[in-house]
Parts: sequence; C-alpha cells; structure tokens
Amino acid sequence: MSRIYSVPLPVPSRTPIVPTVTPILRAQKRDRRGKCPIWLRISDRDGDRYLSLGVKILPSQWNKLKGRVRSGHPNSDRINLLLQRKEAEAEEEILRLQMDDKAASADRLKESLTSTSTGDFIAFANDHLEDLLSREKVGRYRRLKATLKKLEDFSGSPLPFDKITPAFLNAFETHCLQLGNKQSTVAANLSDVRALFSRAERFGATGDSPSPFRRFKIKQGDRPERTKLSFDEIRRLEALDLSREPFDALVRDFFLMCFYSGGLRFSDAATMRRGRIIAGSDGEPDRVVYRAGKTGKRGSFKITPPARRILDRYLEPDGDVEAYVFPFLEPYDLSSVRKFYNAKSSVNTRVNKCLKRLGLQAGITESDGSPKPISTHIARHSFADVARTSGWSIYDISKALQHSSLEVTERYLKAFDETSLDEAMLELFGGEE
Repeated sequence: MSRIYSVPLPVPSRTPIVPTVTPILRAQKRDRRGKCPIWLRISDRDGDRYLSLGVKILPSQWNKLKGRVRSGHPNSDRINLLLQRKEAEAEEEILRLQMDDKAASADRLKESLTSTSTGDFIAFANDHLEDLLSREKVGRYRRLKATLKKLEDFSGSPLPFDKITPAFLNAFETHCLQLGNKQSTVAANLSDVRALFSRAERFGATGDSPSPFRRFKIKQGDRPERTKLSFDEIRRLEALDLSREPFDALVRDFFLMCFYSGGLRFSDAATMRRGRIIAGSDGEPDRVVYRAGKTGKRGSFKITPPARRILDRYLEPDGDVEAYVFPFLEPYDLSSVRKFYNAKSSVNTRVNKCLKRLGLQAGITESDGSPKPISTHIARHSFADVARTSGWSIYDISKALQHSSLEVTERYLKAFDETSLDEAMLELFGGEE
C-alpha cells in the first residue's frame, strides 16, 4: 500500500502595490470665479488621498487625458513644470521607501510630499480673498486684492512660496517705487504680503519654505503729517452762511458733528440712526449709542451742546427711528454688504470734495497759503489734538476715539508732538534774549 505524503503548497507572497500619482482637476471645488483647484490624487489598494498644489484654473483650461494644463493658459508652462516636478518627487520618494524596505503607502507618500511641498502663494491668497468676501469683510478684501494684483503683475502666476525670498521682496519693493508709489504705500503692500505668508504658515501651506520676513525688514518711510483744524478754524467753518446751499450745509454739519462727538469716524456718523439717540430727563437728546464699524466695539457718547444744536436741525419728533440722522445714504441700494460698502465709499468721496470747497470758502489754509486738504477724517485728527492740548489723559482720548489699545492712540498722537514741543521750548526760553 502506497503512502500518501501531504506536501504543503507554497503560499503566494502578496506583492506590494506601488501607489499611483495622478494630477486631477477637482471640479466640485469650483470657486466664485469659476476656477477649480489642481490636486494630486495618490491611490493604493486602501483608497485615495489628495494633495493640493495651490493652483486654480478654469475647467476649459484642463486636459483631462494628459493631466496637464492646456497651452491656452497664460502660465501653462510654469504650472505643467510644477506638475512634472511633483510627479518626479513622488517617484523618487517611492524608490527611497522601497530601498529602505518600507511600504510605499498612499498615506506615507502624501505625508512625505506634504513636508516638501511648496504651493502657490497667489492661489492661497485668492482663496483667502474668497473667504473674506464670504464673511463680508469688504474693506479688507479690497485692500488685499489691490496688493495681490500688484504682486501678480510683478511676479506672474503661479508664485511658489519658496520663490518669495528676501531678494524677491527687495526686487518687488524696488518695482513698486519705480511705479511711483510712496515708501509708506510700499510698506503697506509688503505688510499685506507678510500677513498672508504668516497665514499660509499657520495653515501648513508653505511646506519647508521659511518666512522671508525673518531676514527682510520693511522700511516704513516718513509718516505723513496729520492735518488738523484749530478751534478758530472750526468756528470759521461753522460761521459760513450756507442757507442757500442745503447740501453744503448738510456736509458742514456732518463734519462738525464728528468733531463735537469725540472724533466720530465717517462710517459711524453716516450710519447713525435716529432710534439710537437716547433722550435725557429733560426729554432732549442726551446720548448716542452705536457699534463702531471698524472695531466692532459698542460705544456711546454724551451729546455736547454744540452737537445738540446740530441734531435739532435733523431730528423730527415723530420721525422714523430707523432713518439715518444724516440722509446721505438714502438714495443708494443697500441690499448687500458689498453694495453698502460701495455706497459709503461714494458718499465719502462726494463729502470730501465738498469739504475742500468749504475750507477755501472759510479761508482755511496752510502756513504757506495753500488750501488745507480737509476731509471727514480731519475732524477726528482735530478732536484728538484739541483734547491733547486741553490736558486730556491718553486713556480718555483713546476711549473717545474707540481705539483698540493705548499703543494705537500713542502712534496716533505722535504726529502732533512736534507742535507741542515747539510750544514747550518757547515757554521755557521765550523770554531769553
């Protein structure tokens, strides 16, 4: 009888599956401009992982079969070079892991590529602009958009984070100065770039690229002299006979209201509603309650006698409590935050043009005889200087101006220190011959 021997069958080894890396366009991530982000899809047997490249294009500019940007895109060569480089990095990383006898999983490959990834600064900044719009931060959106356009005109797009070096920033600064920008304007632009780069660092979008601002100092330039009106000039403006010019009278009263109300900002005065004016025990207007548009702080101020005389011309006993005290915004469509912001900007421009004309009419000039550049914000400067020279503490001035900190007030008043020093020197040595 023959024996039957059981021979164990060889167990087939499980061949590791090398992850695949494929450039794709994420059409479901379309932004408000219709652009979609380009991502790398890293796939293995356990599923897909995605890595953003920080670049956005229109769907019509993407060749799905080739996984590349079509030549019609103005920066197709640069973007495709970025894609080619990322694919090469992925291939090198897979080989390195295999040589180290490590499994080249999609998770491990994504982690490695992320640590060395440098995305596009322009795309990241545009994403932030979209976020600002969605949160209705229109003022900040406009400022950053203008800075970003200037930067993109200089550098082109995409702009990898690792290309933003101290040398690059220095070249950008020179470029802006050659355009005729003042040093203070260029400093503001560079501060915007620094803020965006810091935000990208917090979000992990810069990869291994260090902040160039650690080795680059922003030159601030000379601070512009703060124009202000003296009490005598305020009274000259107040004394103008504008009975035949209703709009001019409205503008003049608006300016004086800002001055007599603790340097009220234009936006806060333009949106002052009748229902936010609280009457005192005598039934007359006593306080105004409001929320500062710039800081979001709740504020209130005592209505001084000159401010009360102004309000008496605009408050009706049975008027609509939701109506604005100064009716500048009534003709405008205010149905959205963006339209509201545009309306305020338009009104501010118109009011400032009128104030310059009224300043000439009142004979308000600089020491050399040139017209003083009066604007609504000059009422704020004028109040701050009058309060300072009247002996107010910096705390009280800061509170009246609704500043976020005493440091802001100190910087605000610094421009007025020269006049104060001149007066102190004359008081000390004026009697000496």
